[in-house]
Order: sequence, then structure tokens, then C-alpha cells
Amino acid sequence: MLRSVAEQDIDLEVLVANASPEVALPELPGPCRILEVDNHGYAAVVNQALEDASGEIIVICNCDVVLRPGCLSRAVAYLRAHPDVGVVAPQLANGDGSPQHNGRRFYTWLTALWARCPLRRFVPRPSFFSRYLMADEQCDAPRDVDWLIGALLVVRRTALVHPSRAFDPRYRFYMEDVDFCLDMWQRGWRVVQLPEIMATHLHRRASKKVLSKPGFHHFVSFMKFLLKYRGLPQRAT
Repeated sequence: MLRSVAEQDIDLEVLVANASPEVALPELPGPCRILEVDNHGYAAVVNQALEDASGEIIVICNCDVVLRPGCLSRAVAYLRAHPDVGVVAPQLANGDGSPQHNGRRFYTWLTALWARCPLRRFVPRPSFFSRYLMADEQCDAPRDVDWLIGALLVVRRTALVHPSRAFDPRYRFYMEDVDFCLDMWQRGWRVVQLPEIMATHLHRRASKKVLSKPGFHHFVSFMKFLLKYRGLPQRAT
């Protein structure tokens, strides 16, 4: 990830939020600062790093993402050309090059139940879940989406609810990206996916196993989301 960041054609301030100080980091390519942060969950770690960031445009990037050449400069150019857009993301691809459905519609009760159903791997994907993944429509131009997977987000700092807070720290793992994008829409900012720029996301999908620690964290965060919004809100159209 850091090698691909160092090769981008744009000036960057690179911050590495290290929540595992007991792990020896390898030699890192390119200029970057290491921030030793408390591990209170992914949302809190991102917020701690944001307190040290100085840029007006923030790139939130997971360590399992590889950026394609020109990815960030084109995303930044889109934000500057569209002042009503709060956050953009490229089209993500899996390691084998197949498209990853990182632009999605908000959950409904039906899609939430299907996503947690252990039998879903053995039957064809139903049409309502294809609609949730936005796989039911062609993606060949910038499009508004309900929410974006948080593996790679390019965010306008002035669109944040607070300059040093991107995510709600109540979410330890998962759902912070859904909540983030919902908040953007509710405060009048657009959320846009840019299919003409690409990045690779080596997504392990650890939470897909319902009876696992990641699956438990996903369930807890989902319940926090339900309590916060008193249900599953949808974007106004």
C-alpha cells in the first residue's frame, strides 16, 4: 500500500497509525510519520490520526489496498470540481481483478438478514441483494451511492462533522463507513463512486463467518447502528 502511495502523482502527507506497537514495522517506503495510537477500535484509530493531519483533503486507506497510478490526483480533482461532494472513492477490484461492490445502497431488513444468513453461500444471489450491492445497474460513470466501503475514502475535510473526527468512535469494528456516509447525506453532502479510477483491495471479508470474532463485532456494531438511528434509515430521494 505504501509503495503505491509513494508512486502517486500528488503531494501527500502520509501518516501511519500504528495501534500495535509491539509489532516491529518493516522499513517503510517514502516519507511518512508513524503515529503510535491507542487501539480502541478502527474508528477511534482513524480519528486519532486525523488530529495530526493538516490537509484539506483526507485519504483514509486500509493497509490491504494498492492504489493504481493517478488514483488520488483524479479523486482530488473531482472533489475540487464538485463542491457539493463530501466523499469519493474509486472502483475497487479484488486481487484477481474482478470488480468489488464497494458502492452500495443502505441496508434494509431483508438485506441485513440475508447478509448474516450462513446458507447464502450455497444458493444463487437473490435479486434484492444484487440491488443492495448495486450490481443491478451498469457502473461506467460517476454515480451517487448510499455508502462506500471504508477501505479507501477520499474526503473533503470541511465535510466532516468535526475537523478531527471522521468516524463515530462508538463503532469498534464495522458499520463506521455506513454511519459515516449516512451522516454525509443527512448533512447535505453527496457520496460518489468514481468507476474510471481503480484500486485493488485484498479484502479478506473476515466477518462473513457469522460465528467468529469478526462476525460478533459486526453484529455488535450493527446493533449500535440500529439503536443510534432507531432502525434502518434510507437516503431521501
